[in-house]
Amino acid sequence: MDSYTLIDQDLARGILTIDQAALYKVYAIFKSPRLPFQYQSAVPIPLEGLDAVMDAVANWVDLNETTRQTINDYLTPKDITTSSIPGTLASKRVPGMAMQIPLGQHFLDCDLYVKPTPHFSIFYSTTGLCATSDAYVNILATGLEDAWTRYSALGYTMPPLGTFVWVIPIHLRSSVPAMSPRSLILFDNSMHVANVQVTAAHEFFHIVQWQYFGNEITCPGILSDFIWAMPRAWQNYDDVRWWMEATAQWAQHEVYGNDQSYFAFISSYLNQPWTHLDTSPKLIPNFAYGSVLFPIYLSERMPAGRDVVRAAWSRYVQMNNACGPMMPALQSALQTQNTTMEQVFPSFSGANYTLDYQNQNQFRNTPIIGVGPDFRPNPWSHSLNDQTLAVSGPVRTDGGQQIEHLAATYIEVRNDFVGSIGRTLTVTVDIYIPGPNPGVKLWAVKQFTPTLDATMITPNLEMLGWVGGNQHYVARATVLNFDSYKWVAMALVNPLTSGSSAMTYTYSAGVVPPPVIYAGGNLKGFVSTNGGAMWNSFEFPNNVDVQAVAAVTNTQGLVGYMGTSDLRLWKTTNGGQAFNTAYDFVPKVQGIIGNAVFSMITIDPVNANTVYVGIHGKTDPYWGPDKGALFKSTDGGQTFGSDLLADCHANHNPGDWYDCAITSLAIDPRNPNVLWIGQDAWNSVGQAVMRSTDGGQTWQSMLGDMIDTFTGISLSPVNSNVLWAIAQQQLSGQYVYHTADGGATWNAAKIDNTLNPGNRFVLADPLNVKAAWASGGQEGLKRGQDGNVNWTRINSPFHALAAMNSQWLYGVPEGPQGAASVQVSTDGGITWFDIGDPAMSGLSGYVKPQPLSVVLP
Repeated sequence: MDSYTLIDQDLARGILTIDQAALYKVYAIFKSPRLPFQYQSAVPIPLEGLDAVMDAVANWVDLNETTRQTINDYLTPKDITTSSIPGTLASKRVPGMAMQIPLGQHFLDCDLYVKPTPHFSIFYSTTGLCATSDAYVNILATGLEDAWTRYSALGYTMPPLGTFVWVIPIHLRSSVPAMSPRSLILFDNSMHVANVQVTAAHEFFHIVQWQYFGNEITCPGILSDFIWAMPRAWQNYDDVRWWMEATAQWAQHEVYGNDQSYFAFISSYLNQPWTHLDTSPKLIPNFAYGSVLFPIYLSERMPAGRDVVRAAWSRYVQMNNACGPMMPALQSALQTQNTTMEQVFPSFSGANYTLDYQNQNQFRNTPIIGVGPDFRPNPWSHSLNDQTLAVSGPVRTDGGQQIEHLAATYIEVRNDFVGSIGRTLTVTVDIYIPGPNPGVKLWAVKQFTPTLDATMITPNLEMLGWVGGNQHYVARATVLNFDSYKWVAMALVNPLTSGSSAMTYTYSAGVVPPPVIYAGGNLKGFVSTNGGAMWNSFEFPNNVDVQAVAAVTNTQGLVGYMGTSDLRLWKTTNGGQAFNTAYDFVPKVQGIIGNAVFSMITIDPVNANTVYVGIHGKTDPYWGPDKGALFKSTDGGQTFGSDLLADCHANHNPGDWYDCAITSLAIDPRNPNVLWIGQDAWNSVGQAVMRSTDGGQTWQSMLGDMIDTFTGISLSPVNSNVLWAIAQQQLSGQYVYHTADGGATWNAAKIDNTLNPGNRFVLADPLNVKAAWASGGQEGLKRGQDGNVNWTRINSPFHALAAMNSQWLYGVPEGPQGAASVQVSTDGGITWFDIGDPAMSGLSGYVKPQPLSVVLP
């Protein structure tokens, strides 16, 4: 048991008075042989430096005058004047003077030298326990003067000239290499020379900091007239001590830009990020030193960040007699830059996770003992795989289930799946916090070292109401194509500055299976149930080609259809493991449509048993005007009724070249009886876009007298009053038509000058009602995002496209026979990579097929 504990026990029993206890504690620190035998102990006192002194005299105001004087005699060094010190930078011995410093069991009595510099007087000895070398002192002097130059240039209030620096063996009693009470610097005499200058810069910044505290009247020390007496604010407010150490660590880096000594402390802060930033240095070893990241963040990220660090001290002088807490002064300094701590801290917490600092490469790649290959904050890590499809928490037992004020926690969900593309990760976080605006950030990480490759994802944050004294928020986010990332990280941030503002939370994350893809090409059909990572291929009888495909969304893609070039409709109910003939359309069109092909297969989004099939061909077996037919099944493709375009045919002008030649169909998901069709309509007035409100029994022209060729259409999933259409306007090129009012009005935009292209399509963005993609010729794939005003080329021409969202697309590029495959894009169609089976040839060889269907289970 250490001496302090023994003394405290007898004080509690009433055996000792507070005067005796205080005096014995000072003996224990500086003169242990004077302790009564029963309080002597070989166990070290578990305190360091100034904290030990302050604890020993914590009841100073209650001590009698004799006890105070005795303690002062032990703690106060002999006065040293410099009146006889020559004004030279050379070290001089001070005749007849010696350092007499009480230190543990040693009372140092060493010959004294002084080295005056332009701004300091360094006292040291070359004999006894105090011994050091002139070279050591010269290095120290350089560090002090470099610090003075830098801090003065940064605009700080500097101390009076001649600051005393004592070089003594601090290591005999403490693990700290230096101390900086209000009026001098105590510096160890045997520090490694590589650390001398940066430590000097650190300690001198403490002297600079003391200039911003109140004087002995406005902010008296706990020990009045005592050289060690720290202002009461230092003792009373944790955020004062925190800001002193964090900014002193920052300041030494400002003096020596290549200083990396602070690297060793960063993990102490990041390993427990749920602990409040302004934690007192005495509570968690090295935590405050590691929080140097905050002033570094300010100086690197804010144009006036260095001014903010200084302004916090300047504002401190103006508040509470320069003797209060630090956080109000820091808030005031940030407000000069039109921001607040609550706004800055979430971004700072994000930078901590991604290590987004100027030294980020060293942070990621410099091995530090006990830290590992990088400084990434200590996360809660989960893995998702085929056995674990969802996780929830918190489940951790080593702290962090509650996030303190100005703190954060990080949660990682790792991807341990094998062999899939396009899984979707969903994340939900419930947050309870006594103030507004908790911070929630997400990153989808492909690579962390040696350089970061990650995508920021913004969650939807909604305030649901009050629960007790807390506001209840829920944050939701979706991460598409989770398979393309190593992990997804969440940062949950409590930006409140009050010590009582703890935040609690729960979270859950789970995966949605990857999309199912149906694709058709020459001689084969293809199905992938894992987003395109692997494919099953099918050869149908008679060496036929697959012209159109469709899959049923609400069956998780297990039910799908393929239409082959012999006019047979094939159906699978097991995700493509086997296909059976569902229907033969030859009897339906024989003698009516010649040279017929499937132009589209569309499944009712509400009733999966309702299937529409479009046939496109000629009015005779080989030549003549184009003609189409539309058939409907209500029993999953077993039977089909008569041609739904009978009304269209009845109104057809026999002289027109096209006779209701259907090319595409869209169904209103709000009312499946509302059908839209696009048709080849050259010289066929009013047939380009038509609508039925009775399930296809009757049709109404929606584009008036516009005369176009091969019209593709797409209905917005966001708003079914919004429809896009693409067609050739006579011989002037390819146009996109757009309506936002159900076809009452339209606007047109030319996107391509190509005439009579092999294929054209338009696809509505599934999330953005004003956006779409279109490909109408050799000028390439275009993207519009402003309601059909401007279009931008983003890639070469495509034959077919399917969109999961605004960024994640599947497509079949345009190309010569045998040169196509299915590709995927995760950036909205700008870049693509192949995922198709190498044997998937000829996907884009048809003029008017529907070769691609993608559904999310």
